[in-house]
Amino acid sequence: MARKQVAVAGIFALLALALVPAARAGFWGRDHLNSRWPADPVKIDGDDEEWPAGIGFEDNGVEVAALNDGKTLYLKVTSSTREGRAQLIGLARQDVSFWFFAADGKTRSWGLRVPFSRMTPPDEDELRYGPVVSDPNSGLKPELLKVHEVAGSSATVVSTAAWPSDMEFRIGFSGRRPVWELSLPLTRLTPDVKRGYPLDFVVAGKAAKLTAAKRPAPSGGGKRGGGPPRDQPEGPTSAEPFEFNLHLRLAPDPATLR
Repeated sequence: MARKQVAVAGIFALLALALVPAARAGFWGRDHLNSRWPADPVKIDGDDEEWPAGIGFEDNGVEVAALNDGKTLYLKVTSSTREGRAQLIGLARQDVSFWFFAADGKTRSWGLRVPFSRMTPPDEDELRYGPVVSDPNSGLKPELLKVHEVAGSSATVVSTAAWPSDMEFRIGFSGRRPVWELSLPLTRLTPDVKRGYPLDFVVAGKAAKLTAAKRPAPSGGGKRGGGPPRDQPEGPTSAEPFEFNLHLRLAPDPATLR
């Protein structure tokens, strides 16, 4: 009997470990995201040409990167995978959010969310050539989220507010990679006791099944060793929800280091 109880306990322990990614920060701590000081002015245009390569936190083909100057934080998200691409442009119909924290480093204070689950996926031409999202003429608008405590309770509620004039946000493309760009004043951030800034990037909700895609023509014409025949469809896939729990460190002004 005792052996059976041990075996059952082991199974539950494995199941608990399988669920860890959704609550990664609570068990393993936050992953580091080190900002850089931009060499050139950053434009919120959905194109990351001015961003240095390889400076962000990357996992499973999705990257979050940061730049800052003395007044502004710039954040970028991009993806090199089919699933990540579908999530960042809304084809997966999952809500995508950034969350910022209070001074305790544990309590979400405010954020932004693109509610793709309640939106018609944007046309790629709009993303490539459309206006900055903060423009009132744009059909793709993020929500500003604010967390409020409930009086006499430990519960919280989240409300939405109009997009503020001191923040810019844009979804666009660099080649075939979708690019999110966000700028916000440093005055909106609250440092924790380590003088850093906890930050969550969250893709939530059950994903819509992605339609089958056609593979490009193989170089070998479909012969042995040349890949699949022309126009053979790939099987449909689903994009899994995920959460990056990050600890952002701002870059110092290079002029102060001389």
